[in-house]
Amino acid sequence: MVRASFVRCLTSCARLEQLEARMKEWLTDQYFCVVARHGREPVGYVLGCPESDYLYLRQLFVAPTHRRSEVGRRLFEEFLRLSPQAALRVRINVLVTNKSAVAFFWHRVGFEAYAIVMERPFA
Repeated sequence: MVRASFVRCLTSCARLEQLEARMKEWLTDQYFCVVARHGREPVGYVLGCPESDYLYLRQLFVAPTHRRSEVGRRLFEEFLRLSPQAALRVRINVLVTNKSAVAFFWHRVGFEAYAIVMERPFA
């Protein structure tokens, strides 16, 4: 488990510096992170934090070369096991455009939709 340190982005990102700053801020706050490795190479991570009455899973990422190989499920299980707080529920936010994650992962580990968050441009 990694606490108060940086977990490097595993995808190419045009705004890597902004992502690094956000990750550092999250990890110095109440967030905790679990990193999956294949040998010495990081292949995925899960990031979240305890809230008052639930555990919030902010991000779960698995490198494309290691998807559909149980890495995501093991990261999720380890995230639950290492949580600093027992919780009755776990919450996630999933983009509606990420249909494959919903269909192939989140439903398989027991998640069900309970709300829809909608938005529109301000102007």
